Amino acid sequence: MLCPSPGALASSPSLSARSPRSAYPTSLWCSQPYTSNPYFNPTPPLSADLQDEMYAVYTSFPAAVGAIERVALISERYNISKDRVTAAVKTGQVAETWKEAVRLF
Repeated sequence: MLCPSPGALASSPSLSARSPRSAYPTSLWCSQPYTSNPYFNPTPPLSADLQDEMYAVYTSFPAAVGAIERVALISERYNISKDRVTAAVKTGQVAETWKEAVRLF
């Protein structure tokens, strides 16, 4: 679905009554964030459950397996890029740090 034009949004009584900024489309309203580039197709975000599962798999590897090899194996297993796996692992590490910090207080 393409985003509605700014003129169409401004003429809509329900949207223009909410706020003056409602006349400008944002990516939250549209399935295609950049209407001027129809070829831009972002990958959908990973669910929190999948990120937790990947972090659990990452931490379940024995210590002899290096971090790069762990990320590569998880990337192959879930068919997700290594960058996204690395981001999910970092998110899991930050969550663990926060849980430990809250437990200390």
